[in-house]
Amino acid sequence: MQPYSLDIDSLPINVAIYEKDGDDFIIRGFNKSAEVTEKIHRNKLLGQKLTECFPAVKKFGLFDLLLRVESSGGIKVLDTNFYEDKHVRRWRRNTVIKLSNGTVTVFYEDRTLGKKPKIRGLKLKKQLLTQKNFLKTIINVIPDLLWLKDTDGKYLACNTKFERLYGAKESEIIGKDDFDFVDLESANFFRNKDRNALEAEEAHIYEEILTFTDSDYEGLFETIKTPMKDGKGNVIGVLGIARDISERKAREEQLRIYGNYDMLTGLANRTLFMDRLSHLMTLRKSDSQYSAVLFIDLDNFKEINDTFGHSTGDNILKIVSKCLQNVIRKEDTLSRHGGDEFTILLENINMPLDAAKIAQNILDTLNTPFTIEDHQFCITASIGITISPDDSCDPETLVRFADIAMYKVKDNGRNSYAFYTRDLSKQAHERVLLEHDLRNAVINHEFVLYYQPQINILNKKVIGAETLLRWNHPEKGIIMPLQFISIAESSGQIIDMGKWVIRQAMEDMSKWREDKLDIEMVSINLSTKQLNDKALIGTIKASLKATGCHPAWIEFEVTEGYAMSDQQAATSLLDEIYDLGCKISINNFGTGYSSLAYLKRLPIQKIKIDQSFVQDAPTNHNNEVVVSATILIAQSMSLDIVAEGVETTPQQEFLLKHGCIFAQGFLYTEAIPKKEFEAYLKFGLTQGL
Repeated sequence: MQPYSLDIDSLPINVAIYEKDGDDFIIRGFNKSAEVTEKIHRNKLLGQKLTECFPAVKKFGLFDLLLRVESSGGIKVLDTNFYEDKHVRRWRRNTVIKLSNGTVTVFYEDRTLGKKPKIRGLKLKKQLLTQKNFLKTIINVIPDLLWLKDTDGKYLACNTKFERLYGAKESEIIGKDDFDFVDLESANFFRNKDRNALEAEEAHIYEEILTFTDSDYEGLFETIKTPMKDGKGNVIGVLGIARDISERKAREEQLRIYGNYDMLTGLANRTLFMDRLSHLMTLRKSDSQYSAVLFIDLDNFKEINDTFGHSTGDNILKIVSKCLQNVIRKEDTLSRHGGDEFTILLENINMPLDAAKIAQNILDTLNTPFTIEDHQFCITASIGITISPDDSCDPETLVRFADIAMYKVKDNGRNSYAFYTRDLSKQAHERVLLEHDLRNAVINHEFVLYYQPQINILNKKVIGAETLLRWNHPEKGIIMPLQFISIAESSGQIIDMGKWVIRQAMEDMSKWREDKLDIEMVSINLSTKQLNDKALIGTIKASLKATGCHPAWIEFEVTEGYAMSDQQAATSLLDEIYDLGCKISINNFGTGYSSLAYLKRLPIQKIKIDQSFVQDAPTNHNNEVVVSATILIAQSMSLDIVAEGVETTPQQEFLLKHGCIFAQGFLYTEAIPKKEFEAYLKFGLTQGL
């Protein structure tokens, strides 16, 4: 290993190079002169521990000096006494320097003049000149800036690296002070730092910005100024060494950013958020000061990622981040908690209602549609709110409670906010238990299908039925989809559940047709995760074959949002399903942003009007316009149209008036188990019919 460009074998002095290793040093270099002095070949030393090769190094104080120089840098000189044998006493001068690569180099020579007491003056002068030139070579090899001043601030010496700082040669610098090279403010700064070291009579370390005259390079340097003393201990000047730490500081700053900020959005990450929340809780002065934590989760973001890819998902997260930044105050902290989750710390609010106002502003801001790569998106979010000190003053607990409140919003239909209540903790616990039980529900055959008839209003004939999933929990009884579908989607179990629904619905339909029951088809809802599952077509084919179900008896329902998402992918997949012979319908129609021109290109046979428009259409003018327009669109495209959620006779009459003759809803019957539905097909129900 050769830590610098100087050829150590060419030096007329002993040179040893050491590298720190635990509580010892490893010998990394040993020149020929040192081999002769120590009477040992370097091959026996290189890579070995210093104290094992030279145990006496600790006895003479050199080892302690190596440790000090390795720790603090600089140049140190130590004279050591030793016995060559029992009778001849000798001494050496050791010059110890730490180089920029971290190694410690010792230059040492025998300074015992008693061996040759009579040296001619010319020879001594030549020896001293050689030593002076050698020391100058060493100083110039050092990559740090090095200089020496007297007590008045006049330069006595400097190395070539320092020459670059002032753009002058050493001969032009010696005898001058800083006021001859830099502005008054900078010169006074340097002079004050000199005085600090002189007055303290010890090393003074600080950081400063230095600008090099010869290249306009500007960097951050760590400077050490050490008082220089004569043989009597009098301070005679200041030795300065400055090391460029710009790259090190840049790396440290980068690590700080990596550790505290989200790389995608530039927002604070979870670690920094929790630090600030913990700090705020520590500083809390009284219970009259309110703070709030908002836990935000984007609704249906996983479906967007699955449909459009992670690149689009990342762009949406960036847009959402900017929207959130525009809503909060300067003193608040916004972080990306992870994935599509964000947290906000509202440091000081007058009352809990202030947190609700900000949450509503967030929802309103996110609801504004935006476009990415020709696709229009409208993002909604679920927001949980917890208040300190009312709910807790513990940081982890506050975030957990806000998370629990957010899930309450999810369960209630999303796109809203909710405050934490103690009852929610119980519900969250029940949710965890439910998720555990759900893992075995398919294996244990705990799912059952319910069917809701679709009716021809004119003749009250059943034209089909929508398949609806229920979970028959062994202890809790029938559980509605609203309570477990979101859990199944987040855990990935929705795929296996969907496969079971497809297979079972086809099996039921085949049995009914075999029994000559009067039903034309059953419809099966496909979730976005199922639609993005590459195995979906294979699942449909396998189920048709296994059950003997005719493809025309099956209708698959997809949401308007999916149909309008990735139009090319949606069209391709729906075409494949249609080519199998199955029917396709668009449900929840009216809740998205459908293009009529695009709908014409889809292989659909039916549109289902969302129940939110149907229920108050007779009395709400805006909904009346939406429903009547949807009916006209369907008629113009020769599509069947079914109204969902019909509950009253006025709603039914309104639909007939506008030309819609197919409906489903509680006016006819709620979703019912298979056995009851079979009875419905055979005998009808007097109630509602």
